[in-house]
Amino acid sequence: MKVARVVTSPESIFFVMRNTLNQFNGEYDLTIIAPYSEDMPKRWPKIKWIYLDLGRKISLTKDIANLFRLILIFRKEHFDIVHSLMPKTSLMSAVAGFIARVPIRMHTFTGQVWATKSGIARWALRQADRLVCALNTHCSADSASQIEFLKSEGIPICGKIDLLADGSLSGVDLNLIDKVDPKFRADFRATHGIPQDEFVFIFLGRKRADKGVLEIIDAISMIPDRRFTMVFVGPDEGQFSERLQSRSLRNVIEIGFVNNPLDYISVADGLLLPSHREGFPNVIIESGALGIPSIGTNIPGMTDSVVNGKTGILVPVKNPSKLAEAMMLLSTDRKLAKEMGAAAKIRARTLFSCQRLFEALTNIYKNEFSKRNP
Repeated sequence: MKVARVVTSPESIFFVMRNTLNQFNGEYDLTIIAPYSEDMPKRWPKIKWIYLDLGRKISLTKDIANLFRLILIFRKEHFDIVHSLMPKTSLMSAVAGFIARVPIRMHTFTGQVWATKSGIARWALRQADRLVCALNTHCSADSASQIEFLKSEGIPICGKIDLLADGSLSGVDLNLIDKVDPKFRADFRATHGIPQDEFVFIFLGRKRADKGVLEIIDAISMIPDRRFTMVFVGPDEGQFSERLQSRSLRNVIEIGFVNNPLDYISVADGLLLPSHREGFPNVIIESGALGIPSIGTNIPGMTDSVVNGKTGILVPVKNPSKLAEAMMLLSTDRKLAKEMGAAAKIRARTLFSCQRLFEALTNIYKNEFSKRNP
């Protein structure tokens, strides 16, 4: 069984697929088609790698050229299954797979780009997802609420969409969670002058507007007498650093891309992810597995990862004042924060282990393959 995963960026591989790839042990012939970084083939030597940068943004000339490249790769490799991830690759992989006559064409929906758009842009992107469903033979989603959202929007999934276990793309690697260096928290705080008993919030991910980072800045500005530190970790994709510096906020630390995200999560007492749109945010359950509660937004995908009032707090999207209230509640009520963190830890470790998610994905591959190869 030859399987190809088509991915947009090395960040997607590292942050989204890492736990799945760590579980892979040659159960089938796996190829990653992506703009991977140099260390990835060494990190996962049992996987074949084909470099192809499809890009995140639309570029007609480049996209047409890359589509032909993808068709040629599919025809040359004779894959049994091609499985796309992320919005840009979904349509290109579906079209290329259909033209190359790949028997099993799959895509996993992780949050719709058009969910926060309007007008012609929303219509065009929505039609693209309709085409993705039409051209693929099987689709899945990373959360139950995503499936309901697709149904409510009239996407013709035709009964061929399912959910991996209880949700998520790759789950939580409990082995890595348990290996988090307990000294990192104290050392980080000492290095940055943060008192060991001070409450720390962390945002970890791509610093861009639709991840809610601007609302975090606004929320912090609304709390003049705050007694917590805010740590932003991840690549800047929208001049975030300039905006942050222009506000001259105290007790705010910014860090770029890191290779050890779990260590940085362990520094915190609460995680923030006030996104405008999401699939199933893995960082929520990773922080939960470390006993850290989260504050997120009441949107599809997020509602599957945060149990509001139990493992964290959900606030309205694009609402800095409600976000500020939730931040003040968690940072001042340490007992509540610890109770939510304990509940999040049990839930993450029970429902979202990467072993469970990998088995569910492998079973889908095997079932689809056996249907066409009895």
